[in-house]
Amino acid sequence: MAKNTADFQNLDIQIVAISVDPLEDAQRLSEKLKIPFLLLSDPDMDVISAYGVMDKENDTAVPSVFVINQQGNIIWKHVGEAIFLRPTSKKIIQEISAAVKDGQEKGL
Repeated sequence: MAKNTADFQNLDIQIVAISVDPLEDAQRLSEKLKIPFLLLSDPDMDVISAYGVMDKENDTAVPSVFVINQQGNIIWKHVGEAIFLRPTSKKIIQEISAAVKDGQEKGL
Protein backbone atom coordinates (compact mmCIF):
# COMPACT_ATOMS: atom_id res chain seq x y z
CA MET A 1 0.00 0.00 0.00
CA ALA A 2 2.89 2.34 0.66
CA LYS A 3 3.74 2.40 -3.05
CA ASN A 4 0.17 3.39 -3.90
CA THR A 5 -0.46 5.99 -1.22
CA ALA A 6 -1.11 8.69 -3.85
CA ASP A 7 -3.85 6.55 -5.45
CA PHE A 8 -5.61 6.32 -2.09
CA GLN A 9 -5.14 10.03 -1.39
CA ASN A 10 -6.65 10.90 -4.79
CA LEU A 11 -9.79 9.08 -3.64
CA ASP A 12 -9.74 10.94 -0.30
CA ILE A 13 -8.83 7.72 1.54
CA GLN A 14 -6.62 7.80 4.61
CA ILE A 15 -4.55 4.70 5.32
CA VAL A 16 -3.94 3.73 8.94
CA ALA A 17 -2.04 0.62 9.95
CA ILE A 18 -2.14 -0.98 13.38
CA SER A 19 0.78 -2.93 14.80
CA VAL A 20 1.00 -5.16 17.87
CA ASP A 21 4.49 -3.80 18.46
CA PRO A 22 5.20 -1.35 21.29
CA LEU A 23 5.10 2.32 20.25
CA GLU A 24 8.89 2.71 20.05
CA ASP A 25 9.25 -0.38 17.84
CA ALA A 26 6.40 0.72 15.59
CA GLN A 27 8.00 4.16 15.20
CA ARG A 28 11.37 2.63 14.31
CA LEU A 29 9.73 0.33 11.78
CA SER A 30 7.81 3.23 10.25
CA GLU A 31 10.99 5.27 9.92
CA LYS A 32 13.06 2.35 8.62
CA LEU A 33 10.53 1.40 5.95
CA LYS A 34 9.58 5.03 5.26
CA ILE A 35 5.91 4.18 5.67
CA PRO A 36 3.98 7.18 4.27
CA PHE A 37 0.88 6.64 6.40
CA LEU A 38 -0.05 6.51 10.05
CA LEU A 39 1.16 3.43 11.93
CA LEU A 40 -0.53 2.99 15.30
CA SER A 41 0.66 0.80 18.16
CA ASP A 42 -1.73 -1.65 19.86
CA PRO A 43 0.53 -3.84 22.04
CA ASP A 44 -2.38 -4.84 24.31
CA MET A 45 -4.35 -5.79 21.18
CA ASP A 46 -7.46 -3.91 22.31
CA VAL A 47 -8.36 -2.65 18.83
CA ILE A 48 -7.18 -5.84 17.16
CA SER A 49 -9.39 -7.86 19.50
CA ALA A 50 -12.35 -5.52 18.96
CA TYR A 51 -12.14 -6.18 15.21
CA GLY A 52 -11.95 -9.92 15.82
CA VAL A 53 -8.55 -10.46 14.22
CA MET A 54 -6.43 -11.46 17.20
CA ASP A 55 -4.34 -14.60 16.67
CA LYS A 56 -4.18 -15.73 20.31
CA GLU A 57 -2.00 -18.74 19.53
CA ASN A 58 0.77 -16.57 18.07
CA ASP A 59 0.09 -13.43 20.16
CA THR A 60 -0.31 -11.27 17.06
CA ALA A 61 -2.95 -10.05 14.61
CA VAL A 62 -4.28 -11.94 11.64
CA PRO A 63 -3.28 -10.00 8.47
CA SER A 64 -6.38 -7.94 7.72
CA VAL A 65 -7.64 -4.94 5.80
CA PHE A 66 -10.69 -2.98 6.91
CA VAL A 67 -12.20 -0.14 4.90
CA ILE A 68 -14.16 2.17 7.18
CA ASN A 69 -16.24 5.06 5.90
CA GLN A 70 -16.47 8.50 7.47
CA GLN A 71 -19.44 7.38 9.55
CA GLY A 72 -17.31 4.66 11.14
CA ASN A 73 -18.95 1.75 9.34
CA ILE A 74 -16.96 -1.11 7.86
CA ILE A 75 -17.79 -1.08 4.15
CA TRP A 76 -15.35 -3.82 3.13
CA LYS A 77 -12.92 -6.14 4.83
CA HIS A 78 -10.44 -8.86 4.05
CA VAL A 79 -9.20 -11.18 6.79
CA GLY A 80 -6.45 -13.48 5.57
CA GLU A 81 -4.40 -16.33 6.87
CA ALA A 82 -1.00 -14.99 5.84
CA ILE A 83 0.51 -11.61 5.03
CA PHE A 84 1.30 -12.66 1.46
CA LEU A 85 -2.43 -13.26 0.87
CA ARG A 86 -3.27 -9.62 1.60
CA PRO A 87 -5.17 -7.99 -1.30
CA THR A 88 -3.34 -5.65 -3.65
CA SER A 89 -3.88 -1.90 -3.52
CA LYS A 90 -5.66 -2.17 -6.87
CA LYS A 91 -8.08 -4.75 -5.44
CA ILE A 92 -8.74 -2.60 -2.36
CA ILE A 93 -9.43 0.47 -4.53
CA GLN A 94 -11.81 -1.59 -6.72
CA GLU A 95 -13.67 -2.79 -3.62
CA ILE A 96 -13.88 0.73 -2.19
CA SER A 97 -15.21 2.07 -5.48
CA ALA A 98 -17.84 -0.68 -5.65
CA ALA A 99 -18.86 -0.13 -2.02
CA VAL A 100 -19.15 3.64 -2.52
CA LYS A 101 -21.20 3.16 -5.69
CA ASP A 102 -23.45 0.64 -3.92
CA GLY A 103 -23.88 3.06 -1.00
CA GLN A 104 -24.80 5.91 -3.36
CA GLU A 105 -27.35 3.72 -5.11
CA LYS A 106 -28.89 2.87 -1.73
CA GLY A 107 -28.92 6.54 -0.74
CA LEU A 108 -26.32 6.12 2.00
